[in-house]
Amino acid sequence: MNIPLLKFAPGFVFVSFLGIIAFLLAHFFTLPLMLMAIFTGFCFFSQYQSNSMAIQPGIDMVGSFILRTGVALLGLRISFQDVQELGWILCLVTFCLVLLTILLGVGLAKLLRQEWGLGILSGCAVGICGVSAAMAVFATLPEFKNKQQSLTVVLLGIAFLSTMGMLTYPWLAHALDLSPTQAGFFLGSSIHDVAQVVGAGYTLSEETGDRAILVKLIRVSALVPILLFLGAAVAHKQSQSQSTSKTSALPPTFLIIFFLLLLLNSFVLLPAFVTDMAEQLSKLCIFLAIITVGLKFKPMGIFAVGFRPFIILFAETMLLAGLSILVVLWLAQ
Repeated sequence: MNIPLLKFAPGFVFVSFLGIIAFLLAHFFTLPLMLMAIFTGFCFFSQYQSNSMAIQPGIDMVGSFILRTGVALLGLRISFQDVQELGWILCLVTFCLVLLTILLGVGLAKLLRQEWGLGILSGCAVGICGVSAAMAVFATLPEFKNKQQSLTVVLLGIAFLSTMGMLTYPWLAHALDLSPTQAGFFLGSSIHDVAQVVGAGYTLSEETGDRAILVKLIRVSALVPILLFLGAAVAHKQSQSQSTSKTSALPPTFLIIFFLLLLLNSFVLLPAFVTDMAEQLSKLCIFLAIITVGLKFKPMGIFAVGFRPFIILFAETMLLAGLSILVVLWLAQ
């Protein structure tokens, strides 16, 4: 009996096996899990190439369907109550910081003669929520030159810069003599990944950590308008390029589910175990998808994109950190 799902099994099992290796390495060396995921994919590139016919369908499934499932489940991580708790003025300021970071990424990509998609990808990764945002935007954007290589560079740069932020920003907050509320806003609005925000915030105090996580969740909520806008724009462009009148200009299904889950989490009191389970499943899906990014990255691919994407990422990071400090000093007045 021919079961279509069986064709995905070898690739899925292969990626799952690499996931176990990456998890053990991250635990043993105390390194970021997502960084070890892409590094493990790098290491098994040759095995992927030599067995690509057997495992390709499963790997493609993880890099598309599983990734989109993880992105959709991100909707249960945020709610409108997060916005109300922080206050509308600070929420507006936070959204402006995100928007300015994305605009800088697009502008620098054009100035440095890089693909427009790289600017959006890097800007969203730095401005919103690091690896999760990068993978979500990657799943939404249409194909552009060196798209896969650009994603890999962004993931590597984000992992490094986010870790450096976790190590150095608390020291900077202490040097500036920031209050727990000010330090929480600074850390939550400038560090890329949620895990690093948690590490940096609770290094200073519990109050700082709680505030930093709240501000970070507001940045994560910026995924809603950004992804819906990108999804609608891509769908509209594709509908215009095709002659058939049946083509829909709606965003992709996984983005609609993402938004519906956000609404559900905002207006329905869900059990804690449901949201916790959804968050862990989302992380697992994105974690497995990142392994496929490493698998598909050709060893010489880094030279195809050059060093300019790293310049863009560094500039976006410095802009976000600088503006966050200015906002904090403004709050102190």
